[in-house]
Amino acid sequence: MATKARLLLLALLILALIGTGVELLLLGHYESVIQCLPLAMIAAALPALIWNETRRSPTSTYVFAGTMAALTLAGLAGLIFHYQGNVAFELEMRPALKGLPLLWESVRGATPALAPAVMIYTGLTGLAYHLLCKPESDTR
Repeated sequence: MATKARLLLLALLILALIGTGVELLLLGHYESVIQCLPLAMIAAALPALIWNETRRSPTSTYVFAGTMAALTLAGLAGLIFHYQGNVAFELEMRPALKGLPLLWESVRGATPALAPAVMIYTGLTGLAYHLLCKPESDTR
């Protein structure tokens, strides 16, 4: 049963990484250095995952876990950046807007404020895979 859960988490992780990377490329999410960071994180996560799966060692395990933690933090930063950008846009359009109406309009704004949450999900899925679904023969 643990092997099936491990494979399911691995499949979810691979699909999330590839799907998010493709979507970001299709959206043109590479106009600035900061927009390239999620793509760079994904580009680092895939080899770290492959390395950890094919040559499991303490180093590969730490690199993989660190990459997943970094993906999670990048997602949190993305939420903040998207939200702040939407707040600035909304205040430029309607300077008197404040409180809950500003929050509501900023979350629903031109930049998808909650889209970076997929990076949080992906990082946490990777950490769950790392922490909870190690093969039984892995005694570390």
